[in-house]
Amino acid sequence: MSADTHVVDFLRQQVRQLTEERDTLAEEVDALQRYLRALEALNEAVLKFAPRQDVLRVLGATLDCALRLLDAEDGSVMLLDDENDELVFVVVRGAAEETLLGFRFPSDEGVAGWVAEKGKPLIVNDAYADLRFLFSVDDFVGFKTQRLIAVPLMVPGKVLGVVEALNKRSGAIFTQEDADMVAVLATLAATGLAAAAPGLAD
Repeated sequence: MSADTHVVDFLRQQVRQLTEERDTLAEEVDALQRYLRALEALNEAVLKFAPRQDVLRVLGATLDCALRLLDAEDGSVMLLDDENDELVFVVVRGAAEETLLGFRFPSDEGVAGWVAEKGKPLIVNDAYADLRFLFSVDDFVGFKTQRLIAVPLMVPGKVLGVVEALNKRSGAIFTQEDADMVAVLATLAATGLAAAAPGLAD
């Protein structure tokens, strides 16, 4: 093999590497732009928050921003009912929107129950292989959860509820970066809610 051939092969390899790096950078820039747009939309919703009247509106905005950020269609916000030790679906988006609203289940069950108890985000990229997954909810609404991400809605010392997003449109897995970004949205929303409606955090 001639020296010229070696040079050509080397240059081709470098071009492929640069192309891959460019594509990766473009994906990261796109994700960052979506994240910033989601933050701006949620911040606007929180700033317009009216005590006790717009709790569901802010929670809905939080979920909408999270779904937009993650490129997912289906998701929910559940709030903890401390009196009955239950999680209640208060905002639902997607295929189960009409069926799940108001649905309750014990606060120590399912992925959401784990997140509420631990106060930590959880990524499940194979729902039916995870023993924490609550199959009965899928059965109830006739839905197939493949992947999900759940993040606590919390203020210091208290979990108020859980934000969940299901099944990216692309079929891609949820990542730790996804969890980190949704956690920021949830924290912003929870802080705004607690400040405007202190009873929620008692």
